[in-house]
Amino acid sequence: MRQRKPKNLQERLNIYRHLLVEEPESQKGEWRGLFRERFEARRGETPCRAAEAAPGETDMAPDFETGVCADRRGVDTCAFFEQDTKLFLELGTGKGRFITSKAEADRGSLFIGVEGRESVILRALEKAEGAQLANVLFSRYYVKNALNMFAAGELDGIYLNFSDPWPKDRHEARRLTFGGRLTEYEKILKPGGFLEFKTDNRDFFDYSYREIDAANFTVVEVSTCLQDSQLAARFTLTEYEERFIRWRRDIYFIRAIIEPQFCV
Repeated sequence: MRQRKPKNLQERLNIYRHLLVEEPESQKGEWRGLFRERFEARRGETPCRAAEAAPGETDMAPDFETGVCADRRGVDTCAFFEQDTKLFLELGTGKGRFITSKAEADRGSLFIGVEGRESVILRALEKAEGAQLANVLFSRYYVKNALNMFAAGELDGIYLNFSDPWPKDRHEARRLTFGGRLTEYEKILKPGGFLEFKTDNRDFFDYSYREIDAANFTVVEVSTCLQDSQLAARFTLTEYEERFIRWRRDIYFIRAIIEPQFCV
C-alpha cells in the first residue's frame, strides 16, 4: 500500500536534523566520531565528562541531562564513542520500531538506520526523539553500495528486516541478500560480525539461505517459525513482524557470522 505523504514533510524532517545524516558517504570510517559530534552539539557544546558512580555500576550511555557519555565508573571521558564501541546498521529501517528498541535496550552501543522513504523515516525519527536516544542516527538514503558508506571492518552487525524480496529474476541484483551485496557486507563487518535476516516470504528465505551459505558467512541460527522458537531474535519486533504474527504468518530467520579469515 502506498504510504501517504504527511503534511509539511520537509519542515517536520528538519525538526529532527540532529538525528539525520544527509551525506552518509562522507562519514565512511568516521561514524563513531559523528555520534560524538552530534551528542556534544545537542548538549550545547558542553564538553563530555565522566561521572562518579556507585561501585559495580558499569552502564555506558550518553545522558542529555548530565552530559555524561562515558563509563559510569568515571573511567574515560567520551570512551562511549571510541573505536571499541559496537556499531550496528539496519538497512531498510522503516518506521523505526526495531532499531529504536535495540538502541533503548542497549545504550552502550551505536545504531544507524537507513531508509530511503522520507514519509516513513519521519516516524522513526519521532520514535528516537521521544525516547531521547543519543545512540541512534538515521539516513534517508537508498544504499547502492555499502562500501561507499562504511570502511572495512567498521560494523559489528547488520540487520535486514523484511526487505523487499524483488521476486522477478531481472530484479535479483536489487535484493539485499544478493551475492554481490553479501560481498559488500563481508568487507564492512568486523571479524566475527553478524548478519541477521528476517522475512515472511518463504521463497525469499530459501533464496537468501542459499546465497548466504554460498558466501563467506557461517550460518549459526536458522528458524522457519521464529515467533515459536527460543532464539533471542524473536524478542525485538518490527512493525511488520508484529502484524504478521497477529495474522499467523511464519517468520523466517537467519543469523550468520563472518569468519576472521574472510575479513579484509
